[in-house]
Amino acid sequence: MGWDGQTLPDFPKMDVIRKDQPLSDMMMIAMNLERAAQRFYETILEEHADASYADTIQTLSLAEVAHAKTIHRYWQETQTEAQSFETLYSGLEGEIMEGGEKLTEVIERLSALPIQTCRTLMEFALSIEIQAYDLYRNLANDMNDSSAQSAFLSISQMEKKHMQLLARVFKECSD
Repeated sequence: MGWDGQTLPDFPKMDVIRKDQPLSDMMMIAMNLERAAQRFYETILEEHADASYADTIQTLSLAEVAHAKTIHRYWQETQTEAQSFETLYSGLEGEIMEGGEKLTEVIERLSALPIQTCRTLMEFALSIEIQAYDLYRNLANDMNDSSAQSAFLSISQMEKKHMQLLARVFKECSD
């Protein structure tokens, strides 16, 4: 395709968090990514508040905040005077998803789905969680600092639990 001048749509952006950045910057970006994921799930809830899977989406939204709190604890270790989680998190824009795509683009792709059934939404959310797991797992593997490695490994395992939760809900979808 490249030979013919074509490009792949949605090519993954692999430098969301670069390992050559200071650890404190990496953690700040990670918190911002979690904020975007929370906003993503809140967007789904706005449209599907009465759906049978709304509780799962709410759980995932709250879990993204918990991820950010975990990252914040590690981030605090890199600071001499750290802001409280609430102050810091409320100021984060959350514009970029863990896969590197802008939140607005992800929401546009979600809105463009011809039919938004339980299965299509769970598949979509699962793809988001897989990207998050990949990001954090690869970062953990690339870290030399044991604290950073532990932080990113911990987050990757949380993302893996999200994947498992979505897979269970997917199996229960009746559409």
